[in-house]
Amino acid sequence: MRSRATSFLLPLLAVLGLLLSSEVVDRIVAVVGNEVVTERELDAAYSSDLLGLMRPDPITSEPVQTLTREQYLEQMINHLVIAQEVKRQGVTVDALEVERTIDRKRESLGLSEEDFVKALSAQGLTMDQYREMIRSQLINLRLVGMEVRGEIDVTEEEIAAFYRQRPELFTRKDQVKVRHMMVGLVVGDAESEAKARAKMEAARAEVAAGASFSDVAARVSMAPTAASGGDLGWFAIDELMPEFQDQVKGLAVGQMSPVFVQGPGVHLILLEDSKKGELRPLAEVHDPIRDLLFQQEAMERYDLWLERLKARTHIENRLASPEEPKP
Repeated sequence: MRSRATSFLLPLLAVLGLLLSSEVVDRIVAVVGNEVVTERELDAAYSSDLLGLMRPDPITSEPVQTLTREQYLEQMINHLVIAQEVKRQGVTVDALEVERTIDRKRESLGLSEEDFVKALSAQGLTMDQYREMIRSQLINLRLVGMEVRGEIDVTEEEIAAFYRQRPELFTRKDQVKVRHMMVGLVVGDAESEAKARAKMEAARAEVAAGASFSDVAARVSMAPTAASGGDLGWFAIDELMPEFQDQVKGLAVGQMSPVFVQGPGVHLILLEDSKKGELRPLAEVHDPIRDLLFQQEAMERYDLWLERLKARTHIENRLASPEEPKP
């Protein structure tokens, strides 16, 4: 009798174990309105970045944020809340608007249609998938525009106040005008370096004796700028190569650097001129300031709008504690 009972119970326990295991795998981790997110759906979305929150821009490859699994669930909840509001209000965009947006993106990057598709493919996206991403973005932007952006008014007083309070954002950097000459050498060859250095020292002595740096550079230099007398133009110091920065920083206008070796060449630099950075006029930066203030206000209002939207939506986040759903 015991043997029969055991033989009956073992398969039953095995089936029960499978059911319990399946329940754990597919347990609900979030409830949003009348929709749910299961753990399996979360894992699939997180591993593939279904919302496109962590992958680089499919065209420019600009990096984006990295999210934890818990943070990703919060974003999925936000996405569902907005999607439900989109459906409730009947917000749509037509196919022509989607195609125009894609065309503007492609043209701004200077890509042909073929190269654009290749760039998407390199990120694991088809054109149809990208089109759906753009459609979703446009719908969300339209909804946000209806709810948030229409209320924003950036005043001239706010623009002027920001300009006065943050002058460092609108001040041009100090600039230097540099001339340069270079004689090539064979890296690692002491004799080649000695000959190149001697030639450059002679050129430096010639300029120090009164010759024009421009004339000597045109005759001696092997750099691409030789034809223009070694003129490198105007630069902020931090835009120069680090090795050139070190040489320029200690010079007064009209002074030459010591002869120095960098890479496959021996170099000489003349600081021809310099000018202090100056505050750009308000008229020149007016529109960028207005756009910045508009975006800041839009983000603040968006966050408040989303919180209000979530407050009137039934939401349970069960990921942190399955026994005690988080409202």
